[in-house]
Amino acid sequence: MCQLRKCKKGFLLVMVLSLFFSSVPLDGLAEELTSIDKKQGVIVKETPNDIQEGQNDIKPGDEVIEERTEYSKVFYNGEGSYTKKIYFEPIHKKEKGKKQFEEISPSLVDDSKRSNEVETENAMIESNFYKKMVDGKYATFNLNGNELSYTLLEASGNEVPSVPSKDVQATFKKKDTKILHKNVFEGIDLQNITFGQNVKEDLVLKSYKGLHIFKFKIQTALKAESKKDGSISFVDQ
Repeated sequence: MCQLRKCKKGFLLVMVLSLFFSSVPLDGLAEELTSIDKKQGVIVKETPNDIQEGQNDIKPGDEVIEERTEYSKVFYNGEGSYTKKIYFEPIHKKEKGKKQFEEISPSLVDDSKRSNEVETENAMIESNFYKKMVDGKYATFNLNGNELSYTLLEASGNEVPSVPSKDVQATFKKKDTKILHKNVFEGIDLQNITFGQNVKEDLVLKSYKGLHIFKFKIQTALKAESKKDGSISFVDQ
């Protein structure tokens, strides 16, 4: 079952690591474990020379690409020593049919096939955003061939009649992770920030004009499921 909105891998890894460190004496790890950087979400380990042979051309400081995993990188220190960095969230992804893992990048770049769109460079969820909205449509998301398209239709309030969204031009910087559609309604911006595994969307209120009810249209072949906490997940059954 494929769920676009929720990914628990990072949480599970943190939980497993917590259990591991609580059950193993710290002095037994002293020779191997260098540090845990909670701010960057990475564990740094010095490892012995157990890397596959055939790395004769590698230089100190270089990454051993063949040793990548979804959550880790390996760097050569020189003199047969290596450093392994284990992250709490996925940093690599492997495309179907490819042997090696590639860097995850949520940076926005021009879509090579659609001139009115920008896309995430190499994120877990393929995200496309319109440089200029078309009939309220502003984004499309794709995961494992399952697609959702988002359209912002209108806004209203208790004593304010409904107002259609404006097809505005987006502002963004290439290789950045934020795209902003300014003034989709008077005093309100639509903002999206891309990450490796998800996208954070906000309606940014600059001045209140009585609009507080927003109507969206989501097009997809996935099935919508309402959860107990009030959230909605889209699943492929």
